[in-house]
Amino acid sequence: MKKVALIQSPAHLYEVVPIFYKEINRHQYFDKFYLVTDQPKPWGLGDNVEVIQLERDHGRAVNFQKALERMDEDIFVMMCDDHVVKQTAMNLDPYFNIVKQDPTIGRLQLSPPTSNYYRHLKRTTGTFFIPDDSQSWYPYDKQYRWYVNFQPSIWRREFFEFCIAGGENRNKLELRAGDKAREDTKFQSGFIPHYAVRFENFLASCKVHHADPNFDKDKSVAHYREEFAHYAMQHSTKLDPIKRVFVKRRTFASSVPLGFYLKHHKDDAALQSFEVKDHGWKPRLIEFAKRVRSFTER
Repeated sequence: MKKVALIQSPAHLYEVVPIFYKEINRHQYFDKFYLVTDQPKPWGLGDNVEVIQLERDHGRAVNFQKALERMDEDIFVMMCDDHVVKQTAMNLDPYFNIVKQDPTIGRLQLSPPTSNYYRHLKRTTGTFFIPDDSQSWYPYDKQYRWYVNFQPSIWRREFFEFCIAGGENRNKLELRAGDKAREDTKFQSGFIPHYAVRFENFLASCKVHHADPNFDKDKSVAHYREEFAHYAMQHSTKLDPIKRVFVKRRTFASSVPLGFYLKHHKDDAALQSFEVKDHGWKPRLIEFAKRVRSFTER
């Protein structure tokens, strides 16, 4: 069976793709990568990548649909557009075999769920569940808000096409895909009880913007996660000087200019000088809304 991975990356996130590709391709596991992007050449990738060049970013759903038009494979791995894979070995054969042997599996997440899922089960079933190796995989509860998501997963093409069909709201595609998936009686979404793919987001959560005194919604630039800034320093990776680094400590959180961070990343007192302050009701309201949403998950 041919092992392929699908990646979509709009140009504004593209800087991580060559890094991701270099890390994952050194394992020589995947036969081929499909990349759909509006990033112009040069792409900085190898010959085993087929690039589906877009004239513009259409949003994830349409980008994926355009990629599927060029793909022949019925089972594939989908990787996220803002992840860096970090591991010493890769062998996804057991999980490909699980999907091949069980035709009811439409999606198999290559990592355990987040703690939100366990809280969901506690609220809905009254039991606290932690997966272990007694089962090779576990089905997600269909009422979970993130019944399907775009964490690194093995997908069956038919299920993937069904989930992303019908247009999209850019920020709500995963939720809408989950709603679509619940309508399907043929396939189910599941996960494995450990990390087959270890990954890190390279951009910080957008919540930092809401309290950042330098944030301008019309000129917003995402923050790097501090872990990614360290990775870049260790690997002599060039970063975008316009971006800032989000620093989280026990006693403060800061939005630090990249150049300053690279020089003073070991000096907490210096980093604290860029501390993100609480600017009134807005961040509190956003945090409250997130908490309410977490307690009203379907």
